[in-house]
Amino acid sequence: MLQQRLELLSYSGISQKAAFYLLIHTRQSGKNVIRIPDSVSNWAMIMNVSRSSLHRELKKLEAEGIISYDPPTVKIHDPERLQSVLSK
Repeated sequence: MLQQRLELLSYSGISQKAAFYLLIHTRQSGKNVIRIPDSVSNWAMIMNVSRSSLHRELKKLEAEGIISYDPPTVKIHDPERLQSVLSK
């Protein structure tokens, strides 16, 4: 878990951090629907980003058809494209 936290914080972009978080939780649960922890504010705090910036990046990923964001859940439609966000 500590290793995952360090890797999460190693990404510089907010979309990369969100993608990493979602992919890790997808792999752990085996499901493509992820519940965000408590609130977007709390999730942003976990990732060390601002709430408004995280919300904006989630909306961009949603506009690209990669995810659907309907608090408190995020549904991943295209895991391969989400994975490609990590290499941007």
